[in-house]
Amino acid sequence: MAISMYLREDLSRIDESWAAARFDSLPHVVEIVTSKDREGQVQALKEKSDIIEDVVDEVVHSYHGGFNKAIQNYSQILRLFSESAERIAVLKADLAEAKKRLGTRNKQLHQLWYRSVTLRHIISLLDQIEGISKFNVSGRYCHRAYEI
Repeated sequence: MAISMYLREDLSRIDESWAAARFDSLPHVVEIVTSKDREGQVQALKEKSDIIEDVVDEVVHSYHGGFNKAIQNYSQILRLFSESAERIAVLKADLAEAKKRLGTRNKQLHQLWYRSVTLRHIISLLDQIEGISKFNVSGRYCHRAYEI
């Protein structure tokens, strides 16, 4: 916080009772009411008020930019979190759809595998039958040859 030098000097001339957490106005009111120079006391009070207002204005001005930047950053973070949450929801839906499709594909692949195993077994049986039939045919020829 950068309070200008002239404000620091003016602020140092103000009594610390004005900066107390629980400001007690009664002593100041009594001082003004009992004073012989009430106008002078009121003018001094206005000067102190002006100094304090200037300090507050400068402090507010110096922190205003940072505060606005913090609000913008917070808004951006909030927006990014919202976008991320939306993307996560879409991703979950896509994953659920992919899981469903993979489950369907898995059933289809299992059926195709089972069919291929069955067909291999049938081919193997047909090969065996063909081998036996060739043996029977050639065995008949051999058997007939011995009969002649």
